[in-house]
Amino acid sequence: MKLVGFELKKLFSGRIKWILLFLVFINLGIYYVSLIPSIPTEEEMKIRREWTEKIETQCKSWEEAIKLLSERQSDSGVTILTASVLYQMSREYQAVLEYEAFIGQMQERADQMTRVSIFSKEGSFSNRNIKKTVQDFKRMESIQIEPVDETGMKLFQNFYLTDILMILIIGLFCFQQFGQDNKSGMANLIQATPNGREKLRFSQMCAIWIAVIGLGILLYGINLMITIMNFQFDFSAYIQGIPDFRNVPFPLTIGMYCVCYCIGKLVALLFITTVCQLLAIRWNGSNLAWIIFGILLCISFSLWFFLPESPIAKTFQYLNLVGILDIKKIVGSYQNLNLFSYPVSLLHAAIIFAASISLISILAALKIKRSQFRIKIFRRMERKERHVWKTVFYYELYKIFWNQKLWIFIFVLIGIGLYGWIPKTKFISQTEFYYNQSIVEVEGEYTEEKQKIVQMMSTNLEMMNEGQRKAMEQIVKQADHLEQQKNKNVAFVNENQIGSFFFDTKNEIKYTLIAVIAILLSTSAIFYQERKRNMHHLLYAMPQNKRIFWNKIKIAAALGAGYTVIVWIFPVISYFMRYGTQNTEFLIQSFPEFANMKLECSIFNYMILTIVMRIFVGIYIGIIAAFLAQLFLNPTQGLMGGVILFVIPLTIGLIGTIAYENALISFINEKLKPILAVVNVLTAFQCEWYRMGIIPISLFLCIPIVVVLVGYRMWNCNKK
Repeated sequence: MKLVGFELKKLFSGRIKWILLFLVFINLGIYYVSLIPSIPTEEEMKIRREWTEKIETQCKSWEEAIKLLSERQSDSGVTILTASVLYQMSREYQAVLEYEAFIGQMQERADQMTRVSIFSKEGSFSNRNIKKTVQDFKRMESIQIEPVDETGMKLFQNFYLTDILMILIIGLFCFQQFGQDNKSGMANLIQATPNGREKLRFSQMCAIWIAVIGLGILLYGINLMITIMNFQFDFSAYIQGIPDFRNVPFPLTIGMYCVCYCIGKLVALLFITTVCQLLAIRWNGSNLAWIIFGILLCISFSLWFFLPESPIAKTFQYLNLVGILDIKKIVGSYQNLNLFSYPVSLLHAAIIFAASISLISILAALKIKRSQFRIKIFRRMERKERHVWKTVFYYELYKIFWNQKLWIFIFVLIGIGLYGWIPKTKFISQTEFYYNQSIVEVEGEYTEEKQKIVQMMSTNLEMMNEGQRKAMEQIVKQADHLEQQKNKNVAFVNENQIGSFFFDTKNEIKYTLIAVIAILLSTSAIFYQERKRNMHHLLYAMPQNKRIFWNKIKIAAALGAGYTVIVWIFPVISYFMRYGTQNTEFLIQSFPEFANMKLECSIFNYMILTIVMRIFVGIYIGIIAAFLAQLFLNPTQGLMGGVILFVIPLTIGLIGTIAYENALISFINEKLKPILAVVNVLTAFQCEWYRMGIIPISLFLCIPIVVVLVGYRMWNCNKK
């Protein structure tokens, strides 16, 4: 136990504790910000309470409650907010009715299915699965479920960032613990001692397990506590009252589900940890171990993400390093795997799989011999470290790519981009719905006939509900703008669709923030590596030392551009796959926001220009990040400077975009307008550059030039 404590202390030594603290705050901040749009306001809670009391006093059955809610929703005098709350409540009551029918008719449906030839064959998987399903759900006939608000629970278990951070933490722990001794040259000596293999390795593994469990409880516990504090939960209500959980085949309250969910996550994390430990021990925490672990994660993610939902495919879909973390499906759903024509519960299979692979990994890790094997590319890299590089740029790029683990950031960004492609239910407001419905009638080139159509559509605004009225006002505003631009090649365009490419403030800030964090982490030690090894004096004495400085700046700029491309490429491809290029041949002045812009080009050409501007902003941030790394030679200080200069303002801007009544959001939008203005320039440069004026735009463009010149002066002064 004393040895475990020592290894645990060693595990948290150095900078890793600050990295962990940073990741915890990142998780907390992003999770809370993601919750804010869905947190019910006081008005919403008041409406829900009033109608819950009405239903309890006036309705004797779920059918009567649904009828009452539906009738009130369709009233012309009801506000959008009230209609939204009533619609949500009617869905909750409808879910209860559907569940009762689902359980009550299960035997009848099973009898009907077994009469079909493909299901009637005795000994087949289909026949056995039907019988097992009926038997498993027998115990659910006696429970009484109630309507439950699903919002908080869905948000809690659909937040995948915590899983990504925990996998990253597991990798950091394993490769630091088992690679540290190898890098210091002490590994062979320690292994030669009597207790230097099994006992020491087991102590190291125990230390990592304790750390992973502790951090898992902290991160998932924080998420759960924030959810409980902001959403109303009846922990004694059955989880089956939520439509997504109606297939749970055993009585389970919401409180017990939360406990099972967190325990399931911890078990899955321990399973991933044991596999990672085996790889780290086998290859001494080297780059090869990193790559093998990364390949296993990529394969597991592909199986989990791309495989179809079928009994055979589910075996590979969920029983892997990534799929095992999908506790929502493993515990919160009823799924049987087809194992040799026998239906086996996914929950039982996952427990057996995780336990057996973990046990095998532990035994193998204790007995296996360390390997000094290096694949050809790494042997070549080691020779290059002793090789006299002919190009300074490539050598500097090599150092940052391997020493700063640049490739990890690239994989993480690609993973975030792929996560953005996971299908999500997108709710649109009444205004957006009616606008999309109405704009179809006039979409395309602007003509006098279309102006008349808009005038006819906008008659009797007072007879429309709030959503229809706002949608028509938006179309009328477009028509008035196009009337002023009628001598140009302008058109009615769908502002909700095409406009999202230019005016999606929330996503622009979010993607810029992701790129900024990656840039800061990658460039924080770009000037520190030589000083750490006391090589900077030698570099300053070189005849071509100036080229080293300029190459570092070029690399920082290239990183800014590269990260921006990686972050934006998936949303851009997704946009064109969804909407195509319809109506993009008309002038960009078709949008009222661009009415005063002197540059005249098609919408499609301005889309290309927007992409170029975003890459330019990435280069801009990369250059400033390199200057911070030079100004604060300690990487931690440089990171803090970047956080103050970029991360905090962008986070403030992101919170300010949330459409929610909140004292913090009101304070940001009313009192912090100068910060929001700077954020808009960085994140929406395509909408701001022509409004800024000559002096502000000149000052903005001069900043990277000035910081580069100051940095060059500092480089020359240090040389002396």
